[in-house]
Amino acid sequence: MRFSFIFLKNLILNFLIQIILILLSFLSFPIFLNKLGYEQYGIYVLINTFFGYLNVLNNGVLTALIKYLAELRINYYNKLIANYITSGLFINSIISVIGALFLFFIGYIYAQITGKISTELINEYYFSIIFASISLIFILIGDTFWTFPTSQQKFEFSI
Repeated sequence: MRFSFIFLKNLILNFLIQIILILLSFLSFPIFLNKLGYEQYGIYVLINTFFGYLNVLNNGVLTALIKYLAELRINYYNKLIANYITSGLFINSIISVIGALFLFFIGYIYAQITGKISTELINEYYFSIIFASISLIFILIGDTFWTFPTSQQKFEFSI
């Protein structure tokens, strides 16, 4: 009885949060477009698209790490937990550096080949690509450290 109530409560809260996020994205779209303009918003969408592709690579690592950390936590295998986190950090570091280099070079090549970015915005575009590449490294490595608290939340379901 208690499990089903907790599950139902979490399901409803997660559903409400997803609805709020969808509404916020619909409400923020005209604001972003109005403030940035069409070309700058296009750059924003392009960079977010690169992030989305690279997040697909990283998602499998994080999901597996959360699953195994939750299972190891039951038996109090602290040494093995530390090894898994270290391995996940190493894998995500490699993925983040490769992804950042990919994002930087693809972004640079895209600007050179297409020539569609106006000369007034090209410096902002290059700065955005560099900033996004560096941010990607910190985001993916930071996600590794987030797996341990997330696995603790899943602890009650892994028994």
